[in-house]
Parts: sequence; structure tokens; C-alpha cells
Amino acid sequence: MNVLILFSIVTLRTIADICFKLSVNNVPFTSFSGAIHSYGLILKKPLVWVACTFAGLNLLGWCFSLSRFDLSYAYPFTALIYISIIVAGKFIFHEQIDRNKAIGMGFIVAGIGCMILT
Repeated sequence: MNVLILFSIVTLRTIADICFKLSVNNVPFTSFSGAIHSYGLILKKPLVWVACTFAGLNLLGWCFSLSRFDLSYAYPFTALIYISIIVAGKFIFHEQIDRNKAIGMGFIVAGIGCMILT
């Protein structure tokens, strides 16, 4: 049960980041003044508000987790966000997972496995 709380934080953050990415796809950021205009375009997209909602839920979950776990135990679990984002990038955005990314993901999983055993 306790570890499920930490995995839910990873899930919430992953969903938020995917929604943010989908929100900014095809929005031009060519200059500083263009960026201000682009931010206006982004804020009009409903998906960015979905992303903000999930990010807010992630924040609440993180605060809840910190009230239950030592920081030195809880924080390493956030490394799983890297893995979930890489996998989401592969399946949603058709990004490549090269050998170095795969090896890095393996190290992250091994490290989290060691953390769970403590």
C-alpha cells in the first residue's frame, strides 16, 4: 500500500507531462515576443488545464507522501518518472529508445528495486 502512494505520484506526473507536451506541440516559440503570444495560445487549450490539474494532484500526493515517508526514501521513486516518460514518448510521440536510454532505464529500475528492499 505504501509503495502504491509513490507509484501514484509517478503516474500523475507522467500524465501531466504528456498533457503539457501535447499542449505545446505545433506552437511556435521563435522569439521572446513570440513566446508571450505562444503562451497565450497555450493557455487557451483545454489540455493545458488538464495538465495543470494533474500536476496539482501530483503536488498534493507528494505532500502526502512526504508526511508518511522519509525524504531519502520517497525522492528516489521520482526517478521512475524518467522511465514512464521515455516509454510514453515511445508509444505516444513515436520517439526512439536507443541502447543508452534502455541501459539507463535498467539502472533506474535496479536502484528503485534496492530502495524497495530497504
